[in-house]
Amino acid sequence: MKRMLLAILFACGHSSPVVASEIEFGTILVCDSQQQAEAVAERARGGAEMTEAVAAVNDAFHSRNACGPAELFYLRGDAPAVFTNSHQKFEVAKVLVLGDVNYQWLPSFYYAVIDTYERRA
Repeated sequence: MKRMLLAILFACGHSSPVVASEIEFGTILVCDSQQQAEAVAERARGGAEMTEAVAAVNDAFHSRNACGPAELFYLRGDAPAVFTNSHQKFEVAKVLVLGDVNYQWLPSFYYAVIDTYERRA
């Protein structure tokens, strides 16, 4: 818990592009880089299922773990890219991951693909 509080203090005082108003919790798709996250969002916008989009991007980047879903505590920053089609809107946002449900992660920056229509439900 002490690490979590230090991470929050660090995030609030850090001059990074992650500017958040609240800590969020949930299952999100995280990627190591913005390029990977945008590639997943682009494939999903084109009609691919999310699991297919993630598998294709992981293959393209020669990594089984470049992108994947995780249940996390995180602070969401601005969305530098938005991908839409007639029934979906995906934001690619830089996130500061504070920890997982077991508090196993140290604070780290990743890029998340967030279905904003799903978030409004």
